Amino acid sequence: MLIVDDDPVFLDSLCDAVEAAGYPTLRAADLIEALALLRRKTPLVVVLDLHLDQLDPAHVVDAVRGAFPGGPVVVYSGYPDLVEAARRSVATSGVTGTLTKPFEIEDLLDLLGRIGEG
Repeated sequence: MLIVDDDPVFLDSLCDAVEAAGYPTLRAADLIEALALLRRKTPLVVVLDLHLDQLDPAHVVDAVRGAFPGGPVVVYSGYPDLVEAARRSVATSGVTGTLTKPFEIEDLLDLLGRIGEG
């Protein structure tokens, strides 16, 4: 899985927790790095901070969807209004799941399990 977050402490702790649960991860600290990784690798899922690099969240999701067509994308943010907007537009944005920070690692793992079952 590719995890994308511009907060290095959060990125490292999230990746470490997900890896401890048995999921291999790729890490990206910004959208450019994420898109470069998606050109070289095909992860099972992308887990993405919606409030990335102060970019428009719709632009971030569209860029990832363009580089990862059809693959599952989970988005999260500490801004509940961004998460709610993503939740409402799931059908049109291609977002597979949403989480609001702070979230428990178990919430992400449960979501990943449901994606794997679908």
